[in-house]
Amino acid sequence: MIGLGTKLHHETEPGSGQFAELDACITNISLGGATVAVVEDGCMRADGGAIEKEPGQADHGQVTIDLSKEAGSDAFAILYAMFGPRDADHPQAGKRLWRIEEPDGEVMDFPGFLQAYGKEIPWNEKVTNTFTFEISGRPTLTTN
Repeated sequence: MIGLGTKLHHETEPGSGQFAELDACITNISLGGATVAVVEDGCMRADGGAIEKEPGQADHGQVTIDLSKEAGSDAFAILYAMFGPRDADHPQAGKRLWRIEEPDGEVMDFPGFLQAYGKEIPWNEKVTNTFTFEISGRPTLTTN
């Protein structure tokens, strides 16, 4: 269950399997629903003139996280550096594993990339921002 102490971790280097915790507090998480692509089968040759359909690949959507950080935390700078395609100017950007660790021991790992972020909002000696991650692959959930 998401609550006080829920943490966001990022894979330190894509493919390394090593995680680092971001120095920020998760204040809200929104998990988008999954969808399955529809693939038409038969190329207009179906019996009875009806289109046949098959389920295609699953799209696990997006994860949107509101983060709050205190002055001096580099959490947002770390995330901003991971935005966009990986290239010489953005060596930390691109797809990697992300981990949401809940206080009750439940862990969700998902492959994906930072797809969008909002504007920093100062509030009560903290700064908040919203980050959206595009899931690219299948998330896994581990419970105790």
